[in-house]
Amino acid sequence: QEVKESLLHHERYLTLQLLSGTSTDEFIGRTVSDLNLPAGVLVALVRRDGQITVPSGRTTLQEGDRVTIIGNPASIDRLYELYRVGEAEGVVQ
Repeated sequence: QEVKESLLHHERYLTLQLLSGTSTDEFIGRTVSDLNLPAGVLVALVRRDGQITVPSGRTTLQEGDRVTIIGNPASIDRLYELYRVGEAEGVVQ
């Protein structure tokens, strides 16, 4: 987390925790390539069970995953607006 924050400015990334019954529920069980993300973003990291991986398009996301999405500031802002309700749910980090 500290390395990520030192390498990337906050306007260029968003981390979402995938939890059922929250705004990120739609990600669970889907592959990275099946996500409906705005142009200009990339799922860069998936943290699962203490392990960090760089996902491929075939990586299936699971409940509890922490997904770090990087991209241009406008697209990250758009994602933040879509999922900002998740701050109260604990999914936007």
